[in-house]
Amino acid sequence: MLWDRVAVVYADDDYSLAITKSVSLRAEEMGVCFESFSPIASASSDVTVDAVGNSTAVLVISPPEDAQNVTRKLSLSALNGGRSSGQYQFLFSHPWSAEKTDLLAELTGQSDVYAVAVSPIIVDQFESYWLRRKTPTLPAVPENLWFLEYMVTMKKCRLESIANITFLDPQWLLCHNFNFAETSLERVLRNTRVLPAVHVLNAFASAFRKARDSRCGANAGYCESLRELTRKEFLDDTFRPLQLQHASPGNRVPAGFVGSKKPSSNKISDVKFSLIRSAEGDQIRELFTYHKSTGTQSIDRSFQIRPSQCPLDGCSDCVFFQAAGSYRTTPSTQSAESAEDSKPVEQYLEGDLEPEESIISVNKSANAKQDRAHQNRAELTEEPERGKKVIQQEPEQELEPQPLDGNSRLKITDIIIPALFAVHKAGPTPLQCSTEVDPNAIQDVEAFLWALDVVNRNTDLLNGIEIGAVVFDTCSSPVKASHLVSSVLAKEGDPMLEEINIDPDQLLAVVSATSGDETEAATSVLAPNLITTVSAKERSDTRLTSGYHLQVPVPMSVAARVVIDLLNYSGWTYVSVVYSSHDVDSVTGFRHFQQLAENTQICLGLVEKLNRTTRAGPERASRLLNRVFDQIAAKMDLGSRVVVLWTDETDTQSILAKMHLLSPEQADKFRQLTWISANGWINGGKVTNFVKDIGKWLVVRPQVQLVNEFAEHFALLRPENNERNPWYGEYYDQMAQCQKSGECPPVPRIHPSTTTVIQTVYVVASGLARLIQDYCPDQQLLRASSSEEMDESEDLCATNTTTFRDNLLAYLQNTGTDRPGDVNGEFGFTDQGYGDTPIEIVEVRGGVAEFTYIPIATYDQDALHFATDKTNNDNSSEVAVMAGMASMAHDGLLSFVSECSAASRKEACWSSCAAKQQNQMLIKASKDRLYIMGLFDVRERSLDGLYSCSSNVTTRGIQQTEV
Repeated sequence: MLWDRVAVVYADDDYSLAITKSVSLRAEEMGVCFESFSPIASASSDVTVDAVGNSTAVLVISPPEDAQNVTRKLSLSALNGGRSSGQYQFLFSHPWSAEKTDLLAELTGQSDVYAVAVSPIIVDQFESYWLRRKTPTLPAVPENLWFLEYMVTMKKCRLESIANITFLDPQWLLCHNFNFAETSLERVLRNTRVLPAVHVLNAFASAFRKARDSRCGANAGYCESLRELTRKEFLDDTFRPLQLQHASPGNRVPAGFVGSKKPSSNKISDVKFSLIRSAEGDQIRELFTYHKSTGTQSIDRSFQIRPSQCPLDGCSDCVFFQAAGSYRTTPSTQSAESAEDSKPVEQYLEGDLEPEESIISVNKSANAKQDRAHQNRAELTEEPERGKKVIQQEPEQELEPQPLDGNSRLKITDIIIPALFAVHKAGPTPLQCSTEVDPNAIQDVEAFLWALDVVNRNTDLLNGIEIGAVVFDTCSSPVKASHLVSSVLAKEGDPMLEEINIDPDQLLAVVSATSGDETEAATSVLAPNLITTVSAKERSDTRLTSGYHLQVPVPMSVAARVVIDLLNYSGWTYVSVVYSSHDVDSVTGFRHFQQLAENTQICLGLVEKLNRTTRAGPERASRLLNRVFDQIAAKMDLGSRVVVLWTDETDTQSILAKMHLLSPEQADKFRQLTWISANGWINGGKVTNFVKDIGKWLVVRPQVQLVNEFAEHFALLRPENNERNPWYGEYYDQMAQCQKSGECPPVPRIHPSTTTVIQTVYVVASGLARLIQDYCPDQQLLRASSSEEMDESEDLCATNTTTFRDNLLAYLQNTGTDRPGDVNGEFGFTDQGYGDTPIEIVEVRGGVAEFTYIPIATYDQDALHFATDKTNNDNSSEVAVMAGMASMAHDGLLSFVSECSAASRKEACWSSCAAKQQNQMLIKASKDRLYIMGLFDVRERSLDGLYSCSSNVTTRGIQQTEV
């Protein structure tokens, strides 16, 4: 081509950047001067061809998928350039995308446009194969589903044989053929997919044949010695050392292909290339071929080159590419941008939050620092929660620290943490309370106060500063929750505020142990004022709506991923689902589960909803549950053996009660099921062993341990020794009546939410303590900023400033602390602001008086971990066996098959589920069970998330698959 002086335009994907760097490194050796490197990073970026220097030759390095955008930019630039557009020549590193051939025609009309393609540019054998498959009579079997879906989309016609697995526009006519216009460019682009397939399949097949010959000798077929060949042995001994010439005799490759695999490399080498040129009428001309062993061979002898050469005294403005947006000059160049000026911007971590100081222990004093198991732990205090009526928590008198002087030691009222609890049930209006107390909320309030005592006892953590709290009762009303926090901020609006004195400028954070709706209502008021809400019970994903919101519990979306992973791992693809339509957490979990299942092989054969079965009345509840069980039984006949329950505690209890009433014949049938309770397993109240011998029961739940010290403390509480909690007397009388009627157990069960409430206190105390240590060791942290003069360091400690409140949020989220109930555990938040508590999967077995829980697996850091070890339970004489995969198989869990039965293909499950499952993958069966896995972009990415695919089939993915 005689191009000595070239400008480079490159895309910003990794592959294009690698090519750009590679050609730049070889430029000087090959006698080529690159005058400029211009990136095209997005559709909005500009390319000015006239700014490429003196060169008229432009090298465009871009994958075919981005070439449409690049071509549009170059076409507009050529039209607007100061020179004659015909002066330019463009050489593309790949054949152009064929989506918009009119863009290429526009560019071709103005300039000479070339591209590099693999030779041969048309593979006759593949084109014949492609044309044979372009018929509506192609059987709608799994191997053909993607291809048929692609063809009807391109043709815009309807094909009844696939109407049940893909969306077809009802206005489209029936498909009589798959003939539609194609350009020569589209055929060339399609054939670029052939070389990768030839290289991969020929290399694997040749290596496997070599392994077969060495293992089996003259024996035909798949011998036992070959079956014993491990994957590592195959790779190390056969595949990696393999040397292969694709075009050598005996290899099954299309005529004209040249390439090889060299030892110790998996890359294809020695490929033959062609230079192609865009011509008028959407035509492609092949100009010449090139191979390093034969050099250049002319195909079109009428082709005339147009040189782009340096002056006689040479080019002096050459540059070398270093990285995206950065290049350096050649040694002979004096005026180009220096590497020092063009290096990319560094990314910095916050110096305040070094990892070695990110763990704060609530339970250890400063004197114990030398004895810590983890040397990166610091010491800290923790924080309280909030409720409705005013509980103003004062420190125990004997623990009150003695002030160093009159001004240096802060009083308890200087640090107040408002906390919200739904102590009473909702009343007749949104701002009124009923007389019924929620027993679990009382436990949560007491856990909050107990945790506050714990952190205040450790006077070293906050350097002697103590934390107080004001607890508000939201009465289970989002309206009341927002009203209370609004009144606190405004210092007026609620008579209760007359009893307390909270300065809004000194609010550090607000704790919420209420429902998701109540927490969200409070956060909507607090976040605009830069006050962080730390929620203790919410499990939704609403935290994403506000940056000033941290959520201790694991969201339901994580539980949904755990269930999906468990189903995928076990091969359970046809399942029934029951969910509680009145419970926010259950609905949230079900919706996430439903969305994730859409893009897997998992099919929901049945979706049934329950609505407060315990309040529906015995007769109506019985009819509802009978219908649900009848539907489950019907799906069992089609192959379903798994039921996923997104039900709250009361509906789960109702399902267990229904099982207790099954006839022997029904019990035998339902014994075949595996039940997965993904939310609302019974944690308290009256528990009767209804699940004995009725199938397998698995429970998915956060790995939260009860805090024994708090349980002992709560058991000793009585109205006469618990005057600080004004609602405890109501709770005590209510529980006495309940126990007298036999509806409540003699000893209340401690609810797991008490652990997350305690964790919330630890979180606030730990983050605050670390912030004080880093910014305000002299305890000036909590003095609000005023108009009086203060230096910059003091401003950092003023609680009503944006800087302080942003820092507090960062410290709360990035400071690890103790995990209540787990001596060696550490708690922290994820990058998204949710707690990092693992999810556990346990098997539930019936016992004489209680359920027995057998741990099976945990879900931590986005992966399932199956345990295999035996562990002694210090609190029991029993030995709990961790049911790893071997135990699961022994217990019969892995022997369960839950999929659409082959005998039911004419039934609804085949049309709605089996075909959908087949459409997620394409399998070419092997009688010897030997497979190569292929990963192709068959569908476009969905905007709904990482686990979603759109309904659009890609040309690239279909062509790769068909090749």
